[in-house]
Amino acid sequence: MEHAHKVNNRSRRAANGKVDVFDELDNSHTERGYQPRAENRGQFCHSTQPSPFTGVTIDAMEFNPSDSAPRSGFELLPAGEYDVEVIEAEERTSQKGNQMIALTLQTRHPDGYDSRVWDFLVSVPAAVFKIKMFCEAAGLQKQFEGGRLTAEDCVGGKAVAIIIIEDGREGFSDRNSIQEYRTGGGTAIGGISTQPAVTSHATAEVTASTPLPVTEEDIPF
Repeated sequence: MEHAHKVNNRSRRAANGKVDVFDELDNSHTERGYQPRAENRGQFCHSTQPSPFTGVTIDAMEFNPSDSAPRSGFELLPAGEYDVEVIEAEERTSQKGNQMIALTLQTRHPDGYDSRVWDFLVSVPAAVFKIKMFCEAAGLQKQFEGGRLTAEDCVGGKAVAIIIIEDGREGFSDRNSIQEYRTGGGTAIGGISTQPAVTSHATAEVTASTPLPVTEEDIPF
């Protein structure tokens, strides 16, 4: 009876707005993990403890609505024709030991933000057609005809690219790739050979007009 009397007194005092009933909870409630409901605290309780925000002026939150657009470079481009520019190029050796140049190209997504796509120029007979297309489109015919192309030559090159969407494989998601380039807008030697020697395993002559697909063994991914 004594316990019930104390509870009733607490309820009446809380209803009068004189104390915070949650400050009056005994230890047995908090030990059991009891947490007051936020809506109850706001509706009928008044705390005697000073608020940590007393005297603090909080301005309205500000933000740029345009930041809600998808982040640059991470959305797939719809298949189509795009003006592209090489913003980065790096000479590498593929997993199969072939010379190649890795290109990072920038374009504009139809939704209006910058987007990037990656391509690889690999110095193998089956992929020379791609090197030729790129050089002709980017104004690097002299380098192609001379048989040597460097990463430095590629940076800043502009062209029109036919971009497609390839199905993901080996657990990776779909990705963009460049199907075609068009004119648009004793001591190690730098660069890659644009006219590599045809090896004994070659089965067909490759020309720009009749390109053969590059096999997965020739591509570093």
